[in-house]
Amino acid sequence: MGTKRRAVGPDLKSVLSREAVEALDDALGGPGWLRKKRLDAWETAAKMLPPSYLRQTYEEKPFWSYLITDHKKGAVPLKDLVPPNPATADRGTLTLSGVDGVAAQPLREALHEQEGFVKQYFMNDGVRPEENVFAALHGAAVHDGAVLHVPENHEAEHPVRVDLVMEEATHFDHLLIVAEPNSRVTVVDTIRAAVDGEKGYRSGVVEIFAKDGAHVNYVGVQELPYDVASFTHKRSIVGRDARIDWLDITFGGSHTKSDITNFLVGPGGHAEVRGAILGDKKQLYELSTVTIHEAPMTSGMMFIRGALRDEARSTYRGLIHIKEKAHGVNSNQEEDTILLSEGARADAIPILEIDNNDVRCGHAAHVGELDAEQLFYLGTRGLGEVDAKLVVVEGFLEPLLRDVPEATLQERLKQAVHRRVAA
Repeated sequence: MGTKRRAVGPDLKSVLSREAVEALDDALGGPGWLRKKRLDAWETAAKMLPPSYLRQTYEEKPFWSYLITDHKKGAVPLKDLVPPNPATADRGTLTLSGVDGVAAQPLREALHEQEGFVKQYFMNDGVRPEENVFAALHGAAVHDGAVLHVPENHEAEHPVRVDLVMEEATHFDHLLIVAEPNSRVTVVDTIRAAVDGEKGYRSGVVEIFAKDGAHVNYVGVQELPYDVASFTHKRSIVGRDARIDWLDITFGGSHTKSDITNFLVGPGGHAEVRGAILGDKKQLYELSTVTIHEAPMTSGMMFIRGALRDEARSTYRGLIHIKEKAHGVNSNQEEDTILLSEGARADAIPILEIDNNDVRCGHAAHVGELDAEQLFYLGTRGLGEVDAKLVVVEGFLEPLLRDVPEATLQERLKQAVHRRVAA
């Protein structure tokens, strides 16, 4: 006789009812197809067990249990992860600026004015509700976000800003970017919270479609308070000779799960994922980057750097999957984390899956303490221990932070590094 799997946490049906999803949809006034999609996602979430891949290498309990049931450690009960009042579904301040010829609208407006366009791309080929219970919850409860459509052959000279401020403890936001053939755009996507000290949850999804010859440069900055848990799914579908560049800066949140996956479906496509994390206190990060090479002559790069102090912890999983017909691929991944305290910990798990032998592929991972020789050298130049650590960490993260295209935002991040490392 086989053994039955036991779910972790409460029954989803007792937390988010079908009636609650319908009430949310009524309040938002979406089209009929979105209502059906919400209810289908609810059905999926209600049936789904916590996915095994969420288990941390350093925790006995999976991320799911940590978020939902571990109240002693300040986790968020699942009942608090869903917008409880449909009448106040507009739960954040969304600002779109610098659109520069890009059709940019809040999600709620786009669902009415570009319904067919949104229906074509929204949670179909990018992020799917059946991936895991968090994606399913997002599909059921999403209530905010933006839609960006870059016309064919259009080159936006200035970055498009998508700035979101959480004004209540729970937020489900969605960013859809479609870049038509031979277009070019830079998008700066930021998330903060107006109120600190309140336990909360943020679910974010970014779907990017880079058509043939398009180039999308995405810069994401997460600066949530220490009490907010964050789960994000980010996907790109990259066409022939198209390119997606991700720069993901993650400095905030209590528990953060970030998943970036690229599908290179056209020959000559390129995906580059770069990221920086900064952790202190008891912050917990789980980062996953995946590049799937489906077409020949594609290329990719993953480059992640982190700095952790106090009792902060991180797990990085990087997967490069090269399919059987994807000949001539060149893809690499690299992860490097500095531990600034004895209580900090990081795990790196690089994975290669290669289904043909006509490729160039590699990986590297390093986790270690600050270089004693560097600190000694800086000490001989008159720097104290704290200032020496600060110089090393700032230099370590500089190759990533300097590519944030907005000067004020870049300076704000550098000040955060200074403040938290020197504390």
